[in-house]
Amino acid sequence: MTKRRVLCILICVFLFMGMIYFISSRGKVSKESETANISAKNKIAETKIEAKEEKKVATIKETVKKEETKENEQLKTQQEKEQKDITSSKEEEAKKVFEKEQQKVSESENETPQTQPQIEETKEEIKGEIKGDAQEIEKAIKESEEKISRTAKEISNKIVGKDKEEEEALKEEAKKEAAEREIREILRLNKIEFETASAKLTPKGEEIVIQIATILKKYPEFKIEIAGHTDSSGNADFNRKLSQQRAETVKKALVKEGIEEKRLIAKGYGENKPLVQKEGEEKIKENRRVEFHIIK
Repeated sequence: MTKRRVLCILICVFLFMGMIYFISSRGKVSKESETANISAKNKIAETKIEAKEEKKVATIKETVKKEETKENEQLKTQQEKEQKDITSSKEEEAKKVFEKEQQKVSESENETPQTQPQIEETKEEIKGEIKGDAQEIEKAIKESEEKISRTAKEISNKIVGKDKEEEEALKEEAKKEAAEREIREILRLNKIEFETASAKLTPKGEEIVIQIATILKKYPEFKIEIAGHTDSSGNADFNRKLSQQRAETVKKALVKEGIEEKRLIAKGYGENKPLVQKEGEEKIKENRRVEFHIIK
């Protein structure tokens, strides 16, 4: 073999190695680019969801504020009405007292002339009766004012209690949406996999269940439905039983990871709730899945 031939062979080898390196580098760059795109899309989706949640919270707060304003107006109207009733009651009582006094004076004038002691005694009786009537009026006014105060306090407590209930409901709704979003994000990238026509988890499926368990530990107040689904291939009864078995398998795996069993409900739907209706293996395989629904 001549030196020229050896040199040509070496050059060809180097060129071949260079091509392999170039191709592998392009593949790596492409993969990194794809990962970056996915990450960017995830951030955009999270931003949209957060904006939607903020808008929802703002709408609910505005509704609560309107209801509070309405109740305050009702309270004010009720107080004005009761105050008006008290004023009318005062005027009516004062009128009655005046008429009674006038009547007694008139009766005294029409009667046989009285001696001075009798006149003084009559005056004292009239004063006593007027004083008693005044005390009754004062007592009625005091009772009315206490009633207004109690009513105002009850309405105020009702408003405060309602605000607290609304605030707690908002917090619980926000936590629920956060939990569902985190679970969806995991299942969007990776499904919980089982061995073919079996309820046994694959190693990758076990990893995904562990990730789901980590999320559920962050939200111990929620109950979860584990929903098993299959595609439409095969016998419908077999598919329903298989989906139930797979849901039960996931439930047991979550309990093994420390999730309380009473928080979990396993239910198999078989082929009854497909995501896609199109034919073809690549399409209907999307219907083979396990979903998690917060039911409390």
